Amino acid sequence: MRTLIVALALAALCGCGSSNGDAREQALALAKNDIACTASADCCAVVDGCLTQVLLVSAADRDEAAALLAAAPQDMCTACMVPPVQVDCVGGQCVAVELVQDGTGTGVDWPSAFSQDHCGAMDIPAGWMEKPAATGASAGVRPATVISCGD
Repeated sequence: MRTLIVALALAALCGCGSSNGDAREQALALAKNDIACTASADCCAVVDGCLTQVLLVSAADRDEAAALLAAAPQDMCTACMVPPVQVDCVGGQCVAVELVQDGTGTGVDWPSAFSQDHCGAMDIPAGWMEKPAATGASAGVRPATVISCGD
């Protein structure tokens, strides 16, 4: 009896504790901060519309990440706008940077093309800029692997 209880407990732990079957977790595993690139088009933004976040993935992983996100559970979605994100190849590494209004009050209200799946850098519209990082040692643009609503 004791062996049966231990076997059932181990089976339960293996079944519930594993995230390998979770499509969203698999997609997130494709988002990395060390994606090598030679051209801007090697870097892609893939949108998880349910959790309103953008994942930085390689062009080779773009379709897989999009398919995984489409197959992910859609029952715990957030009610937020997907942030506009610029992707590019900088110094041989892919980077993703959120766009914010530059304070001039000019240009488009929301650069929607930046809030959709895309690869490579796009021209930033008037009135928008890459979001700067905090002051101090981390000053400059603020690259990220996953950019979510409200970051």
